[in-house]
Amino acid sequence: MNFARVVPSLWKDSEFKQIVEMGPKHIVLALYLRTNRFSNMLGLYELSLYHMAKETGLGAETETILSRLVEIGYCCYEPESEFIWVTSMADMQVPKPLNSKQRKGIKNQLIRLLTDNDCPFVDLWRKRYGSLIIGMEHDIDEGKHDSGEEEG
Repeated sequence: MNFARVVPSLWKDSEFKQIVEMGPKHIVLALYLRTNRFSNMLGLYELSLYHMAKETGLGAETETILSRLVEIGYCCYEPESEFIWVTSMADMQVPKPLNSKQRKGIKNQLIRLLTDNDCPFVDLWRKRYGSLIIGMEHDIDEGKHDSGEEEG
């Protein structure tokens, strides 16, 4: 991902207000999860605790802080596969309305997450953001990539 949008309204978001109340270390990790070099507009990607700890400077506290973010529903994390889903990321990162290139990019990214990486959170993502992939569900289930340049 070349850039990530962090909109000023994030600070008014009820979920983010909870994070602010938890303290600055939680804010650092929450923002890192939205803006790190592994992230994408879907909020579904691989990220090790090692990278979180090292790149945020949170060290040994990272796992505890991440657990709190998971508890409030900010993200889901599976330590075995090291996959994370920042649950509201697509709300801020996916442009609306989508053009055809962006739709292809989302479709190809979901297929890659399912087939190449076996991401455990794709089905949950699809339940939340199903309207973004209307008309593409069958191709995603069948693993049919679109050719051409991908967005994401």
